[in-house]
Amino acid sequence: MLNLFWLIPILPLAGFVLNGLAIKWMPKRVAGFLACATVGVAFLIGLGAFIELRALSEDHRAVTHVLYPWIASGSFSVNVAFLFDPLSAVMTLIVTGVGFLIHVY
Repeated sequence: MLNLFWLIPILPLAGFVLNGLAIKWMPKRVAGFLACATVGVAFLIGLGAFIELRALSEDHRAVTHVLYPWIASGSFSVNVAFLFDPLSAVMTLIVTGVGFLIHVY
């Protein structure tokens, strides 16, 4: 799951976009299920990534997924990337878990 952690913010955003674009013709029940499913799957991916992160040694508990280089000038470079470390893992579980419970309620 560590190689899929970049999907955690993308899935709820995709659910939002799909619900926003299809608001005219999508039944409320389907829209609610789609919203709950995307946040729930994001929580499950976060939980799996958290478990895999805990299995790594303490020196390697930070995983970075580079989306693209933003600025590159000589030896200086700035990337647009996702970082998944123990702090972001805990915050991911809290935000997606509470968000899922809010959607279900």
